[in-house]
Amino acid sequence: MQKRKEAVMKRRTFIKAMGAVSLPPFDPKLFDSQWLASAGDYLKSLRKRIVLGKGKFGLIDKAGKFILPPVYDSWLFFREGVAQVEFQGKTGYIDLTGKWVIPPVYNCFGGFKDGLACLSVDRKIGFIDRSGEIVIPPQYDIVWNIFEGLCLVGVGEKRGFIDRTGKWVIEPIYDYAKPFSQGLAPVTIDGVRKDDVRQNGKWGFIDKAGKVVIDPVFSNADWFKDGLAPVEKNDQWGYINMAGETVVPFQYDMAEPFHDGMGKVSLNGLYGYVDATGILILPPAYFVAEPFSEGSAYVVRDDGKGIRSGYINKAGEVVIKMKRGHHGRSFHDGLAGVQKNDKWGFIDQTGKWVIKRTYRKIDRFSNGVCTVKV
Repeated sequence: MQKRKEAVMKRRTFIKAMGAVSLPPFDPKLFDSQWLASAGDYLKSLRKRIVLGKGKFGLIDKAGKFILPPVYDSWLFFREGVAQVEFQGKTGYIDLTGKWVIPPVYNCFGGFKDGLACLSVDRKIGFIDRSGEIVIPPQYDIVWNIFEGLCLVGVGEKRGFIDRTGKWVIEPIYDYAKPFSQGLAPVTIDGVRKDDVRQNGKWGFIDKAGKVVIDPVFSNADWFKDGLAPVEKNDQWGYINMAGETVVPFQYDMAEPFHDGMGKVSLNGLYGYVDATGILILPPAYFVAEPFSEGSAYVVRDDGKGIRSGYINKAGEVVIKMKRGHHGRSFHDGLAGVQKNDKWGFIDQTGKWVIKRTYRKIDRFSNGVCTVKV
């Protein structure tokens, strides 16, 4: 307990020294995989995000050149060639040239996935296709995007899965659920719901036929990546394989799904990483640790001479040293966002500045483009 307190205090000292560190912007992949929200609450939160400051949003390429000028009022999350934007008080979808593909007719939210995007009518959620036609009428209270051909939706307090036509594939009998990954989905029943948080119910995993393949014995569970899923039992986290067998013992305060072949774990307020075989590759020693991406991870630690930050490889070797006052994010498309004094720019995997620090907020690069706020 004392070690945990000391780690927390050091982390607070680091954050104070760094100054206010901006939270990352809303990422549609979070909506895909982590964020469950009602239509009304989501739209309210989206409106809050799009009125941050007086700046405007635009789209840049990897040379820092604007593809779309910074004239938009919201983030430009391009998915399947289009992005949902708010421009002069209207919401719709544009292409990479800035042309309206779907006129601002509906209250839509989120990007397209498998050709469908969500819309809200009278606090009920349905789906439109790329032509803007309603293909699944608004009838659900909660939705996630489509994963592995199935979409997690909620009706009242229950969750189930539909296909792209809106047909029930797995009836809504679960108190809580998460999307399919590697053919399995974590679900729970007999839980007590309070403020949209499951309590008391046990988590297990079902297949796409709705058959329970891993018994509900866990107090929490996340999705499978690289054949392993983080699960919680008796207030400790570990990893199981797709047969339900324990691969990483239940000994951590937290564990996250794998990224780039590494799973992030925490113990006593510090973070470390395990590999897909269950071996603890990098023991918990970091105050801040981003998920691995493209072979490296941004971390912050005390090396005995002071608090240091930078990027490490999977052997724990520092490959990019960061100067004091700089804050980094994971690499995507070969570039990583770095912040200092509330301004963001991008470095390459050698640590060289590729795009100067000129932006107030940034997303991450994908397919050669990135949204920025000036």
